[in-house]
Amino acid sequence: MIKMNLTLERATASSLLVVHALWEDAYRFMAANGIEQWRPEQVTLAAVTYAFERSEMFLVRDASENVFVGTFFLLRSDPHVWKGDERPDAAYLHRLVVGRRYAGLGLGKRMLELAEAYMRDRGIACFRLDCMADNAKLNAFYRSAGFAYKGRADGAGWSASLYEKELSSS
Repeated sequence: MIKMNLTLERATASSLLVVHALWEDAYRFMAANGIEQWRPEQVTLAAVTYAFERSEMFLVRDASENVFVGTFFLLRSDPHVWKGDERPDAAYLHRLVVGRRYAGLGLGKRMLELAEAYMRDRGIACFRLDCMADNAKLNAFYRSAGFAYKGRADGAGWSASLYEKELSSS
């Protein structure tokens, strides 16, 4: 793994084009590889802005090179996916994206660690996320990162695997 000095930064209105570029890049890669994780309307600048206005959105910077290498956002509730099984002490991660140029360097796991540290610092006890149920590679990734499978959620045209990690207060 390449040594990077990763820092977590809150996205700002002026950084939304960077987030959008990362989302589009990830979408193009997934579409080209037959991965049905997102729909085209979910990666527009309007979709990025919508998420920004309703969440805590972050960019991950490699400070040694001064470049953004990834992004994600956190919600404090997610009734659309967790459907009545929400926890007030949880945060819900969405759109974990590693820039394609940095894929394969272990950044996804390191970004999860940054999100986890952020949550711990704020007294959040439970880290939750979901991914498409039929994306075997992503499901395996979250399990390998210490997340426990909590079941499945189904909606119109989608099925998601639900994952959770209890956070210690240390």
